[in-house]
Amino acid sequence: QQLLSPSSRCSSIDISAQAVPDTILVALLDRDEEMRHLVRHNRAFFNTLKSHLYTQWPKFENTLYCPRQRMPDQDWMDRITKALAPVPPLLQQFKDLVGYMPEHGAAIDEGDAITSYDPNHFINVDITRIRDYPSRMAHVREAYPQFFINLKNSGLLDPTSFVDTLLLAPRSADLPDDVWEMRVYDQLDSFPDLLAQLKEIIDYELE
Repeated sequence: QQLLSPSSRCSSIDISAQAVPDTILVALLDRDEEMRHLVRHNRAFFNTLKSHLYTQWPKFENTLYCPRQRMPDQDWMDRITKALAPVPPLLQQFKDLVGYMPEHGAAIDEGDAITSYDPNHFINVDITRIRDYPSRMAHVREAYPQFFINLKNSGLLDPTSFVDTLLLAPRSADLPDDVWEMRVYDQLDSFPDLLAQLKEIIDYELE
């Protein structure tokens, strides 16, 4: 009995290939639908993200499932990176999960951004603008636990005092924006990474 068909009987199969546009930076061709599939099959990981993001999870989830037609991959990854930057291991795990492929020459920059903050990246963020939206910073401890941990680990700052009595202090005649801003900068002047992280949080909350 002949188990293998003779090569002469093999029929050729035509495989058509389609070039992937440069704008596709993740290995998800139908991004929003495949993202739902990933979430269903990686519940433990996304539950961890949900716990970390807390009240910001609905906003993050909206970004996750936003179709590529409405938000290109670069903008999509930029928003996700902002949200997960305080927890570099989770950010890297997310990038691995979606098969993130940085644009030309961006791989090293992205890697640097994961492990450390560039103090100059958010240098132009006007932190006083967040005082127009006090409710957005009221959950800073729950929404950005890593920032609170970093404050505590600084060894020189009392996280509760900094957040409750200064960062969340309402605008008043005794504490106008310029005085408030000066006090925040005075507190974080010796901690450029913390200042950059705070500016990133404020920039994200102002979107």
